[in-house]
Amino acid sequence: MRLKIVGYLLMIVGLLLPLLLFSNMTVHEVRDFFAYQGYKKTESGFSKKEEEVLEHYQEVVRSGQLATVDPFAETRKDEQSVSDFGDTIIG
Repeated sequence: MRLKIVGYLLMIVGLLLPLLLFSNMTVHEVRDFFAYQGYKKTESGFSKKEEEVLEHYQEVVRSGQLATVDPFAETRKDEQSVSDFGDTIIG
């Protein structure tokens, strides 16, 4: 009788453990989804200056006049530029 109870307990634990882990994973996914939805609502998008720069870049790409640059060229080794948008991206 005691062995039968231990067997049932092991079966219940074996069924509940994956269920618990799956539900925990689902809760995290739902929480991340709603956090991302909230971020999308609060994000204002691009500024006018950024939109102008993006539109100009798209025109250059569409016209086929985009010059390729070799990042390993020796002439550009010491060259460095900073973004105009204050996001501290260097490139």
